[in-house]
Amino acid sequence: MKVSKYTYVTKREGCSVLYNIFSENISVIEDELADKLLANELNVIKEHRRDFYDYLLNGGFILPADTNEPQLVVDTWQKEDTSPAKFSIYVNPTLDCNLRCWYCYEKHLKGSVMSEKVLESLKKLIASKVKQPELKLLVVSFFGGEPLLKAHEIVLPLIEYAQNLCNVYGKKFMTGFVTNATLMTPDVLDAIVGVAQNPVGFQIALDGNREYHNKTKHFEDKLGSYDLILGNIKYALSKHAHIKIRLNATAKNVDTYLDVLNELTQLSEEQKKYLHVDFQRVWQDVNAPEDNFEIRQQRVRDFFKSEGFNMIEAKCINPSRCYADKDNHVVVNYNGDLFSCTARDFATEDSEGVLTEDGSLKWNDKRSLRLSVRYGNQYCRSCSIFPLCHGGCSQNKLEYNETNGCMRKYTEKEKIDLVENRIDFLLESVINFNS
Repeated sequence: MKVSKYTYVTKREGCSVLYNIFSENISVIEDELADKLLANELNVIKEHRRDFYDYLLNGGFILPADTNEPQLVVDTWQKEDTSPAKFSIYVNPTLDCNLRCWYCYEKHLKGSVMSEKVLESLKKLIASKVKQPELKLLVVSFFGGEPLLKAHEIVLPLIEYAQNLCNVYGKKFMTGFVTNATLMTPDVLDAIVGVAQNPVGFQIALDGNREYHNKTKHFEDKLGSYDLILGNIKYALSKHAHIKIRLNATAKNVDTYLDVLNELTQLSEEQKKYLHVDFQRVWQDVNAPEDNFEIRQQRVRDFFKSEGFNMIEAKCINPSRCYADKDNHVVVNYNGDLFSCTARDFATEDSEGVLTEDGSLKWNDKRSLRLSVRYGNQYCRSCSIFPLCHGGCSQNKLEYNETNGCMRKYTEKEKIDLVENRIDFLLESVINFNS
């Protein structure tokens, strides 16, 4: 047996913390046991503390000496990525949008709408997946553009078709939206909730308080959308829709989210259960003057937490890998082009395949290239934080094309800091759960 290369021991307030980067198991242990583990005295531990030895073995902290750990990580990911138990489809009903946000990377194509022919092919794809005996869960999410521009023509018919088919074959169905929420009116929300039999999720962005948001998220006539969006969010929460509010932060607007907090404190405790708050810095703003941005953002986050809001932690790296890296996921554009990633524009020349008339996925060489780089280069696989970092998403790997070194340019100190931050996050999560 050997100590896993992904096992990490650190000190916290007079005790030792044991963490495995791959299994994500974590515990507080006696310093004496930590010292014996670091000294690789596994036989001594096995003889005198068999209970602890068994815990180490079951938690992935130790494993057979001949284990190829990087390959074990890749094999585990590959099994997840190719699992027939789940299939996820992102649908772009249109690439048009009713707002004009300065940082949006999408090209708003007026008149772009999914044709009846593509819609029927999409239904055939759904049917082929649902009818597979191994499938347990079908997820159909809507993106764009603004997907609710075509709520009645595309979205509702597709949800109803998928839900009914899943009912017939005994499969679970879930749906969600990335939307600006201006069209998530009570009648549209009621229609969606009425058709989908499981809770519906929405990701909605705000851009500061009323003043800053309306400068960014406005209609073509410059009319702001702040009050409309907040009103629709509050109604959706009253219907138990699951909402993630993405607070797009810049060096200029970050402090104004205290005004947004004042608006949200009117929510009931029941409504708060269905709301998660996620701070994300606008990527075009990262080179702006800092002016203590991180400190200011943390201050605002702390105010949200003190009011009982569910916060998506920003300080720790998330070991979850991107949906674009998975075989059992596809993005279907309004015109039938296939993509993996939604964080780039949907130009046909960049597509990774097409949806055929019979509902099949016809991939091209771009898709093959993406899948060939998704598990990182040899440097990634030899790295001590490979399961936590995985070199970033396949989109970044394709664009940076780093073949010999660290995809993210981390120093050894930065790697240690990432692990320490992850440990802090996990420990705080346990404390908050038990409090």
